[in-house]
Amino acid sequence: MKIWEHTAQELLELPLPDLSLLVLADFKEGGGWNQWNWLNSADQMHRDQTATSGVMERLAEAWSWLDSRTFVSRLPGQNSPDSRRVSSEGERALAMGLGRLHAAERLEGELLPDLGKAKRQFLQGDYEEAVFAAFRKVEEVVRERSGMAAGDLGVSLMRKAFKPDGGPLADQNAEAGEKEALSGLFAGALGTFKNPSSHRTVTYDDPMVAAEAVLLADLLLRLLNRRSVSP
Repeated sequence: MKIWEHTAQELLELPLPDLSLLVLADFKEGGGWNQWNWLNSADQMHRDQTATSGVMERLAEAWSWLDSRTFVSRLPGQNSPDSRRVSSEGERALAMGLGRLHAAERLEGELLPDLGKAKRQFLQGDYEEAVFAAFRKVEEVVRERSGMAAGDLGVSLMRKAFKPDGGPLADQNAEAGEKEALSGLFAGALGTFKNPSSHRTVTYDDPMVAAEAVLLADLLLRLLNRRSVSP
């Protein structure tokens, strides 16, 4: 649906990312080059919507949101501070839609530095590689901290490292059920998100699933950071 097919109330209630992408699509379709001109034209041509209090302010907020995400940038060769062009990131957002946009926002928090590569791959739209890289990092950290051999991989590595009875990363002060649950958490995560990509191409049709998988890897790494190897 195009932006001006929405009522004024709908424009006020749309989440800002959704509204912003509609603004961007309309700006591109109209061959726009200037943010202020677009806002002025919108106010003149769609007064039935923009006359409602708060709509123009909301559209201005959408432009600020687009600027902050670098979905638009200054137009080279133009002196006006309001000149704008759709950036490569903006083109990618328009092509991939709101699903990717919302999923990418899930990763805007402070991921651990170890997941920098996974985040970059996700933002490039390479979801399979992003998830694989995230859980490969979990595997590497577990192997290093548990002192396991290079040949210990995936689910087997997790089961050895977190073995309730004597595993180097098991919390021997925890209840038996808790130790088993932690072993299952790490083994299940690696078995679900890393092992399949090691053997075949895995397609993530829903970018939100890929984003949540990367966040799960972040959680596992944070849990690892809270514990030390058993003596």
